[in-house]
Amino acid sequence: LRMPWLPVGGLIVAVLAVFAALFISGTQDPQVAAASTNPFPTLSLTPVAISADAAAHGEQIYLQSCAACHGLDGMGVENLGNQLRASEFLASNSDEQLLAMIRAGRELNDPANTSGLVMPPSGGRPDLSDADILAIIQYLRAE
Repeated sequence: LRMPWLPVGGLIVAVLAVFAALFISGTQDPQVAAASTNPFPTLSLTPVAISADAAAHGEQIYLQSCAACHGLDGMGVENLGNQLRASEFLASNSDEQLLAMIRAGRELNDPANTSGLVMPPSGGRPDLSDADILAIIQYLRAE
């Protein structure tokens, strides 16, 4: 009984390729690493004017993306997500700072993390554009 070396060798190469791909995908992008050490990096943003329609759009996206942790009214959910609406956090940060924080997320070991839970980058919605997130911020700032 002879061992078919070509298929075995091909299998070994395929397994090594999978491990290499997993290793490469697991390394952190330098920009992501910088964002986690500097929660409010400077972004080059093109200012976006937010209209009433955009604020309504922000409410819709907020309800789909943020309300599960931060409450339907933005007033927080105990042991889950902090209050956003009418909060010191919202009032003391610029739209650009909030956008940067939302994009970066919050790790457990982040000194600014007061909830004790991880907030994933972009709130777990990497499909949201900067304009979408700015519309959410405008919605939360609206009285």
